[in-house]
Amino acid sequence: RVETRSVEASLSNYAGERAAADARRLEGQGRAEEAKRLFAEARTRFEAALASDPGYARPRDNLARLALAIPLTL
Repeated sequence: RVETRSVEASLSNYAGERAAADARRLEGQGRAEEAKRLFAEARTRFEAALASDPGYARPRDNLARLALAIPLTL
């Protein structure tokens, strides 16, 4: 099944998934500031993927997972 025909969207989403995975690894090592930077990079990549292909569900799902995983500071 083809999720997107946009190479740019696919590459941006993949880069975001790698950044998010690296951020989770850094969090596990107690390196919260570095993880925070990578989570921001992941968000930017997922948003770029959606800009390239608004119908591409995977980056939208990834953004939702990020939103649920990052605690809000009130």
